[in-house]
Amino acid sequence: STVSLEVIHANIMNVFFTPANILRIIPTEQNDIPKVKKLDIFGNWSMKNEMKIEDKCDRLFHSSAKNGECPYIVYWSKEYGVELKIEPLMNPANPEEPLLDKDTGEVLTQEREISKILYNGPVLEVFSRKDYILPENAMSDKLPDWEMRRIRMSADKVNRGDLEGRYYNGVFDEISGWGEKFDNNNATKDKDGKEVPLGETEKIFVEFYGRLRVNTLKSSNSEVDDYTELEDEFIAVVEVKSDTLLSLKKNRFPLKMRPIGLDVLIPDDEGRVGGMGVMERMYSTQQSYDILQNQY
Repeated sequence: STVSLEVIHANIMNVFFTPANILRIIPTEQNDIPKVKKLDIFGNWSMKNEMKIEDKCDRLFHSSAKNGECPYIVYWSKEYGVELKIEPLMNPANPEEPLLDKDTGEVLTQEREISKILYNGPVLEVFSRKDYILPENAMSDKLPDWEMRRIRMSADKVNRGDLEGRYYNGVFDEISGWGEKFDNNNATKDKDGKEVPLGETEKIFVEFYGRLRVNTLKSSNSEVDDYTELEDEFIAVVEVKSDTLLSLKKNRFPLKMRPIGLDVLIPDDEGRVGGMGVMERMYSTQQSYDILQNQY
């Protein structure tokens, strides 16, 4: 079974990752032709080294071939970092003259941190099938009514999202249990004798994609609240244990597309979402081999 899996996986990878580049640039206007070569080089380099498309697809196709299906999500990510810049210290009396060390005579320097975008581009993330939730009536030939995936976020990430305005104001305080102690009698203490929190530092959230009908409040200043019914494709983030809504926003992807997908090896015969993997397909053959081996 393992040999069959690896042979099939190698063949699937060879379909996509041949000696030719995975990304092909096609010009749409006459003036685009001179730019094709540069875009082709940069695009393929970026997909290989920044998006790491080969490593991610290797895991995606291996998982779907083994289990029959594997969910993934594609989204845009901005990753920030800092760059240390060494600058000479200038003389306050003469700003054009650097300060010198009295003993060595060398120029005195200082380090300054400069914020920098490390990566600004698409990300392909493969996640567990156990974290992918679908309605029971979901069929492979049409878009399901809704899709959800479980995500895990730390207290620091939720608090940062609250401060950055990506989540509703004050949701961090509404989610209880951050750093609460499991047992006050046996709480860990630091060197100063203060109790160290032993509660959860990471919680499970649900990311929801689907069509909802909601009531929107246009204005709350007047005596009569003006409610309007709105039906649209939404994206929501909810903390499971406390039922706290972190964010609810319209799906602004082109054509209301959802970024979640499911890679399937052998589709289900009845048209339901899901598939058969190599291990399930080879089960009867593998069982026969085991019986013959044991008898021998």
